[in-house]
Amino acid sequence: MKLLKQFSQLTVALLLLLVVFTFPSCDKDDPIPTTLGDLDATPGEMVVNTPTVVTTHIHVPPGVAVANNILKLAKTDASGNTTEVGELLDNGNLANGDEIKGDNIYTAKVTITESTSGEITLKATGEITNSKGDNEAVESKQTKIKVYSDIKGEDMKALLDIQNNMADELTNYLGGSQNNAESAINQLLSWIQSQPEVESATLTNGGDIEIKYKSGLMGGAIISLEDENGYVDTRGGISGYSKLAQTSSDRGSTAKIPVSQQTRGKNYVGNGTFSGKTMEDFDPNTIGNRNVFIYAPYEASWQNNERPHIINILDSLDCGGFQVTAYTNQEADVAKIAEMTSYGMVVLSTHGSGGGKAVLTGEIADTTAAAYQTYKAMLQGDSPKMGISMNITISKQGNAINRKNVYKLYASYISGLAGTFPQSVILANFCGSDQTPPLRDAFIGKGAKTYFGYTESVNGGFCVTVAKDVFTTLAKNNKTTSEVSKIGATDPVTPFATFRIQGSGTMKFATELVNSNFEKGMLGWTKSGDGRAISQLGYLDSPEGSYMGIISTGLGYTVSSGRISQSFIVPANASELTLKWNFFSEEFLEYIGSSYQDWFEVIIVTKEFGEHVLISKSVDGVAAEYGAAYPDIPGNLTSVSPDIVFDQGGVYMTGWETSTFDISNYKGKCVSLVLRCSDVGDSIFDTAVLIDEIAVK
Repeated sequence: MKLLKQFSQLTVALLLLLVVFTFPSCDKDDPIPTTLGDLDATPGEMVVNTPTVVTTHIHVPPGVAVANNILKLAKTDASGNTTEVGELLDNGNLANGDEIKGDNIYTAKVTITESTSGEITLKATGEITNSKGDNEAVESKQTKIKVYSDIKGEDMKALLDIQNNMADELTNYLGGSQNNAESAINQLLSWIQSQPEVESATLTNGGDIEIKYKSGLMGGAIISLEDENGYVDTRGGISGYSKLAQTSSDRGSTAKIPVSQQTRGKNYVGNGTFSGKTMEDFDPNTIGNRNVFIYAPYEASWQNNERPHIINILDSLDCGGFQVTAYTNQEADVAKIAEMTSYGMVVLSTHGSGGGKAVLTGEIADTTAAAYQTYKAMLQGDSPKMGISMNITISKQGNAINRKNVYKLYASYISGLAGTFPQSVILANFCGSDQTPPLRDAFIGKGAKTYFGYTESVNGGFCVTVAKDVFTTLAKNNKTTSEVSKIGATDPVTPFATFRIQGSGTMKFATELVNSNFEKGMLGWTKSGDGRAISQLGYLDSPEGSYMGIISTGLGYTVSSGRISQSFIVPANASELTLKWNFFSEEFLEYIGSSYQDWFEVIIVTKEFGEHVLISKSVDGVAAEYGAAYPDIPGNLTSVSPDIVFDQGGVYMTGWETSTFDISNYKGKCVSLVLRCSDVGDSIFDTAVLIDEIAVK
């Protein structure tokens, strides 16, 4: 009996051990992240003894609660001293850089002044609350900011003096004839190399001079030839330089790219890097959106321009939904090109420099302008982000004209941009854009999937032909990047540049509804104005999954009304569209019945029938449905302030609603689904709409 009792006790003990080891999660906390993830900091460089406003962001993972809603920002200077320099908050206060309260994006805007050159590091620290209500210490990854000495006045003066004198020297060497361009440029190169302030100077593509000064500053010149109509038709060099005797019949024997490599497909495998979770599981062959970015700083002086042709192609499509943003001439400055990382298609119609090392902007280098102070740090270092090139045209009469020093951007500038490209296609329509690796590697390393470029100096007429082919293939015919017919083709005009593809040859635009629950961020969605994906708004989480969409009349820094859209073919077996939405407005309750009427609309757009409005909700319309009235009757609207605030007053919401629509008439047709939030009256009081769980079934 005693043995039986001992056996029973042993059996029970073994069973208990089995339960413990089989169900370990029953006795453990939910996993707690050991890091907050990446800390983004802008700018990434600064100058000593210069107060610099640095903005930092942390995207806290969905479902993670930050204790006390505060993260600390710590700085470690070049000497190893660590100090607290500020707090990252999620309070919707633009004074500290935060745009939306309660969206789980913590932001700090701090002014930092360093007296010693070198490098500082920033790190966010704090506590998060686990499932038992206990606080756990966490920290972000470190981010680095380089600190440079100030540019000496005499060093910048030396650069500008030499480059301003280049035009006069070139005119002298030309001797009154454009036909002397080749010898004149060689003489100019020798003159530059002889200047005591110059460390080195090289010449590529006939008229592209790259200068490194002993101060470390980067300069140069882009020299082009004027045609009979007063225009320029090369994009970073002189057509035919050093190959004037070459004809199309013998170009194959001297081409820089072996014939075996002049093919379409994946000629390059890059180290594309993506941040956060939004890229996971999204089709790697789908271009991220239908937003098109065109950067054309020299459109006014060029004979051939692709921008009008691209717009005409996109406007003619039955299945389009493209949104084009174009910057031309001096409007195409340094700040504008930084916007391109949110676009699915990027066209750079500019001058190239250094054979694939840099691109020219349309911004004149003016050391008296306020912007120059922000560029000083980027003009320095072992791998500077910026330089200054003199843009010169040789007239038909043999004079150096249209001489302007403009900023140029190196590959390191592209690599240092905030964010990542949304699986983008880059059309680098400038000279030598695929002549050397730096620029193409920078774009692909930043998340672009396909990079189109040229092996050497290229003429504008060929660039226009290529651009038309690229957009016809991808946007009109819905084919892949490898099916662009001009891949491997050569410019019919000397020096016969070859058009090449790098990266993925399988990218195309989606023709089905994708990422309809915003779990992949904004991938798949084409937007204008304020449209984004967030994990929460105040105490409100997404009704499904971790993320939801939001459009507004202009929250935070955005002043434009929000619009997001997708174009897709309605399946033959689909008959209805459903979505969830939640309407918020500061115009409740005091502006019910007034002329200030913000709107939320859901629209189906087709080429054949135009706009079909599925939802149209105004402030007054929502108030009537929910029994709300001026000045203080909320009815069934819910007050959400102070937990959720925008920037002016108390906010009320409808709560989540589900709407269903019959779309059987659109079976097999291409439609654009548009969701927009717009202002009527003024943009002072904001309205926002949360969106989730969009489905076609």
